[in-house]
Formats: sequence, structure tokens, C-alpha cells
Amino acid sequence: MEIDGGPIARVYACSRGEPTAAIDSSGRQYVAFTVSSGCTQDDQSPYVAVATRAGPGGPWLVRRLGPNRPTDFWDDHPSVAAGADGRVYVAWSRLLRWTYEGIVVSSSADGGHTWSAPRAVDRRLAFPRLATASVAPDGTLYVSGIDARLGVWLARSTDRGGTFHVVRVAELPGNRAADCSTAGVHPTAFQGIRCLGPNPTVVAMRDRVFVTYGVGWPGEPQSVHVGVFDAALRKQWTGTVGSADAKADRFWPASALDARSRRLWTCFYDTSGDPGRAHAWYSCTSSRDGRHWATPVRAARDSASVEVLWEDARVYAYGDVIGYGGSTGVTVADGAVHPLWIDTSDPGGKKQEIFGASLP
Repeated sequence: MEIDGGPIARVYACSRGEPTAAIDSSGRQYVAFTVSSGCTQDDQSPYVAVATRAGPGGPWLVRRLGPNRPTDFWDDHPSVAAGADGRVYVAWSRLLRWTYEGIVVSSSADGGHTWSAPRAVDRRLAFPRLATASVAPDGTLYVSGIDARLGVWLARSTDRGGTFHVVRVAELPGNRAADCSTAGVHPTAFQGIRCLGPNPTVVAMRDRVFVTYGVGWPGEPQSVHVGVFDAALRKQWTGTVGSADAKADRFWPASALDARSRRLWTCFYDTSGDPGRAHAWYSCTSSRDGRHWATPVRAARDSASVEVLWEDARVYAYGDVIGYGGSTGVTVADGAVHPLWIDTSDPGGKKQEIFGASLP
């Protein structure tokens, strides 16, 4: 796997994490990420920036999204998506009031040089978190996430993020949206570390929209689910991703679309093969309709410790800075599936490594 140098934040600022990437129809690359203005690991006022370049090896142009905020406000957990028309969107969490966090969206039509003012998806969402964005071939923008009122939700915009229609995908058993990142009534940042588990992902086709997400926590059954909608957000079906052994756990899903075959690929940790549910293999499966799934294929030959994965990922309280998050990934290009996952092969050295593979 070829590794390229990423963007660098401005002077006296450091990249904090939560990277998300997209490539538009011209080949221009975009990376959205959070920044710590003081270069401290426990900075409670991160902000979101987007870097773009024309192609591999080119210089990066970095832009901060939204106006500068007071030091007691924050931005977090961005998701970037590119449309076929060249417009690029970023959805992320923003503290809009001391007691209210919202999901906001900004877009660019000039290659990332300028960005629109952030607009809230829907202020009726309660503690909305973990935003994920996707653009359909016709330019329709879809944003999904979790919140304390709806559980897993899905929003649709046909006016470039100006207004949204929001529907519930499914209730979220054990929903922690209201308390996984709060200090009293004050929402806090670093959701990808503290709000572990659901990992919602939205993937939009021309006539169909999929939302995948995880259900359950360590010590109880864990499974991966999908909600299927038509382009107007009419629910078609919801259910589990494939048929899993009742004694197996599946968690931390990520999804991507193969535009060539119109197949949805979903990857996740799967303990199938270990009756004790102590070891998981990162595995992938695919579907054309969200109901019928292929037999999962292991992307990783070696297993990872379930306990170490969860313990390394989560943060327990304010000031705890050893949590790394539980984000995984998958992308599809030229008919090949490329999953990315976290390995725990060196827990004694307190290291967390990222592995990748190519599945035909």
C-alpha cells in the first residue's frame, strides 16, 4: 500500500484526528479533519478543516470551515462527500449553544477554495452525533447519524444543503446519544472516541439509499443492521446485514458503493469462528438490495482481541486521552474492494496499527 504525506494544519495548530476523504469527478482530493488550535491532545475546542489538492503529489490547500468560534465552542467528527457535479459537502457536529449541539453542512463548488456558511440539518434533533454524508448521482445530498430522539436518522436535501427532510431509520437499542459525550447539560467533542458502536454510514444510489449501523455493546449481543430507502426517503426495508451465527458478534461497520456493479459493500469485525466471542476477524459482505447478502469474506487473516479493540478505543472520562476511537473504513474503486481496519497485534507496546487489503 502506498502512503502519501497528508495535509499540514496552519502554524501553531495540529491535526487532531477524525480524517475523512473523498475524490471528485475531476480527480481532486479532499480530506476533512479536526484540528487542535493549541496542539494539545485533550483540547476541548477542536475545529474542522478541509484540505484539497488537484491530485497525488500536488500542494495542499487548507481551509477552516465556518467562522472562528470562542474558545468554549467546538467542531467535531466531519464527513466529506463529493457529487458528480463537482460540488463537495462536509457534514459535522458543531456546538451551536452551550447546551445544544447540531449537525451542520457546508459545501464548495470551486475546488475547496471557498465554502458556504454552515447550515443546521434540523434543530429538532436531540444530541445529534456521528454525521455521515453521501451524494446521489443526481446531486441529492443525504446525511445520516444518531440522536437521542429518533435513534438512527436520515436526512435529504435537494437544494444543496439549504433545507432538509429528516426521517427515522430505526430506534437504537441502548441509545447513548444523550450521555456519551456530555458534561452535565453541556455537549462535548471527540464523539468518535466516546460514542462508540453505532458507526452509521449512508450510501446513496440514484434510486436507493442505504444506512448501515451497529447495535449492541460488549457483554451483550452485537449485530450490524441496514435501513433501505427510496430516493424520496420512503422506507423499503430494515434488518440485519446477512445471517450471522447467533453466538457471534458483529460490530463497527463501514460501507461503500461499487458504482460499477451497484453493489453495497459492508465490512465489520466478526467473531464467527470463535465460540467464546473473544477474537474477531475484519470481514466484508455485499448486497444489491440490502436484503440478500453474500457470504462474508475475511479481509484479515489474523484475528484481533475484542477486549483490546474496545478498551483501546473508548474514553472513560474528561481528561482521559488514551482512547483512539473505533473507526474502520472501506472504499471501492475499479471493481476492487479496499477495507481498512484497526489491528491489536502489539497491545503491550500500546500501539494501534491500521491495516488494509484488496478484495476482488
